[in-house]
Amino acid sequence: MNSRTIKSILAASFALYFIFIAFNNISDYASNLAFVKGVLNMEDVFSNPANQWRAIHWPWAVPVFYGMIIIWESATAIILGRGAVAMFKAGNDSEKFKQAKEMVSMGYLMSFVQWFVFFVTLAGEWFLMWQSETWNAQSTAFSMTMITLGLLLFHHLVPEEV
Repeated sequence: MNSRTIKSILAASFALYFIFIAFNNISDYASNLAFVKGVLNMEDVFSNPANQWRAIHWPWAVPVFYGMIIIWESATAIILGRGAVAMFKAGNDSEKFKQAKEMVSMGYLMSFVQWFVFFVTLAGEWFLMWQSETWNAQSTAFSMTMITLGLLLFHHLVPEEV
């Protein structure tokens, strides 16, 4: 199997993953809304009340933040999926493959932003999610950051043979 096929399969697989993430967040909206609320409200961080000024308690903020996450995940799935399909269709056309590869790179970058910036950095460090016994997703976010970086490195560093 050549590296173009492998890159296409990896992109399609990650698109499927993001489809499932978005689907789960929509189909189990209440559970995941509670997660976002718990993180934004900093409900059970052990440095409370010293850092409670960071918490967001506006009722409208939770569905807005959660909606933005779902939109981001859906867009990531679409971009990765379209890029994967275009990579498969490119065949031996190097220019078409390069264009499709750029779309997949954007999807991988969006995944990195979601996992590292949104979850590890903002949720984890600003809202101190790492201190929470109930709402801690740091290990998942870190794992997904590393998977994304691995995919991005493979995507850019392994040359394509026809």
